[in-house]
Amino acid sequence: IAHRPLLIRCDVATQLPAGVILAQGGRENGYALHLANGRPVFSVRIEGKLFAIEATRAPGERFSLEATLTTDGAMSLAVNGQTVATGKASGLIPVQPVDQLSIGEDLRTPVGDYQAPHALQGKVENVSIKTE
Repeated sequence: IAHRPLLIRCDVATQLPAGVILAQGGRENGYALHLANGRPVFSVRIEGKLFAIEATRAPGERFSLEATLTTDGAMSLAVNGQTVATGKASGLIPVQPVDQLSIGEDLRTPVGDYQAPHALQGKVENVSIKTE
């Protein structure tokens, strides 16, 4: 994923308001989708600095997510096809993250503002991560 735009899609089912949906990387470089107070959050960490965008409301127990990070660092987060948050990172993730892709938890060091593993009580399905 180093130096590449990202397009992340997945379907989530959960009844609890917190947990990591998926994460790749850790406290230095990487990205994560997670829930905070029931609201989806897209976090990108570049050289230790955290950039995060968060939905303004909780989507319910079942929903689809789409997160993008573009070449210029633009971030967007969509729930069920509707854009719910936008923001800007300093650019693309500069190096391949050391921590592997984790689904349903963040197994090593946290990408976002949470304590690892911060497991999601629910299901994550139809995961697609594309680099362009």
